[in-house]
Amino acid sequence: MKQLYNCLKGIPLLCLLQWVNPVLSQVLTARANTPVYSLCNGFYEYLPQGYTTNKKYPLLISYHGAGEDGDGSPGQLSRLLNTGMPALIKNGHFPNSFTVNGQNFQFIVIMPQFTTNPFEVTDSVYLYAISHYSVDLNRVYLSGYSQGGGNIENYISADPSYPAKIAAVVPVAGSVSLNQPWAQVIASSNIPILATHNIDDPVIGVNTSINNINLINNSNPPPNPLAQLVVFTTSNAFNDVTQHGGWDYTFNPSEFTFNGLSIYEWMLQYTRNLTAALPITLGSYTAQLSSPSAVSVKWTTVTEVNNSHFTIDRSADGNSFNSIGTVAAANDANGHSYSFIDNHPLTGKNYYRLSQTDIDGKTTYFNVLEVTVTPATSGLRISPNPVSSYIQLELVHPETGDLQVVLSDMQGRVLQTWKFTKQDVLWQQSLQIGNLPAGNYTIQIKGTTIREVQEFMKR
Repeated sequence: MKQLYNCLKGIPLLCLLQWVNPVLSQVLTARANTPVYSLCNGFYEYLPQGYTTNKKYPLLISYHGAGEDGDGSPGQLSRLLNTGMPALIKNGHFPNSFTVNGQNFQFIVIMPQFTTNPFEVTDSVYLYAISHYSVDLNRVYLSGYSQGGGNIENYISADPSYPAKIAAVVPVAGSVSLNQPWAQVIASSNIPILATHNIDDPVIGVNTSINNINLINNSNPPPNPLAQLVVFTTSNAFNDVTQHGGWDYTFNPSEFTFNGLSIYEWMLQYTRNLTAALPITLGSYTAQLSSPSAVSVKWTTVTEVNNSHFTIDRSADGNSFNSIGTVAAANDANGHSYSFIDNHPLTGKNYYRLSQTDIDGKTTYFNVLEVTVTPATSGLRISPNPVSSYIQLELVHPETGDLQVVLSDMQGRVLQTWKFTKQDVLWQQSLQIGNLPAGNYTIQIKGTTIREVQEFMKR
């Protein structure tokens, strides 16, 4: 695990703005202009009193609403201070410790700022946090409001491996409407959920949360424990039930409790068991073009014990795999970074599968990743088409720099825009469009000289 001072390298001194509450010895630090991944360039950090890398701490990641989107610069990052967890800590309302079942706990709290709605890719924040801080991997929790509540719901329904890493979640006025397959992913993970919502929310109706919780609990089999929803029906100083809100009330441990517990005490009842079975804990794991004719497979481990080696397999169809290389393990108890270059990928789709073999010969397989190698000609490719939930954009063009992606209906009405940075000849990006009604749409990509438009069908 990296030492704390490693997190400070390369950060201008002016960006280390701090708010200190002398009574509780709470320090809220702005990590402005600190890239976490493409949609997050800054965050607030709260470390408990006496923080040390010789101890593992529960981690709480808290996501903001759409009104607090920003580029991570000092001026825009400060938008987070108006509400939610950053405001709670800044104002001294977050206890230094919590006692649950006779044990005392102190949280690390990470509060990222996103440039735009990140949907399910918030896994990047999780991976950043566990690789930069001394985190108890079995006690990682998520909270968020409005857009941030929707981020939680997208995240824990996107892939079964995501909720398996999270001990409990608290979405407030979540913006996402689940369907049954997504609800089934959540239910199968048995992730504890405590949601809250104002009864007369005029922006995101309370039925959004009611329907989500019912879908999860009516899955076959239902989750254990059942998902919980608290609907606020009485106004008070921290919560007007006729407004889009409720998060400042939910997050304040001196105001809101559930069965006599603050949301932090409620979360701390629950743990995961991630490190007992595997000789490694995998951190990040990616496969992408490093040049038009080479694929780079990269991964990191958070912990390793009795680790022998890794194997990289490749397939043309995602079913029949052949080994294309092995990488010896560092067997570092504090984790390690690895990479493998495939200099002769197949033209078209390539499926890569990483596996790990321990000293006793037992092999564990990880997710299959897909990379498409296209001829070096300019153009935009959309796949799949028709699309159900996620659309993959692939653009081959020599220009690099800022890109604007515009989603429109067939009448030319703009439905959503995104901003990205293109860093190489090939640019790839996945977009979540599962909430779109069925029909035909267009994607337009604009750069300095780039003008590409493609039509696609949403099932």
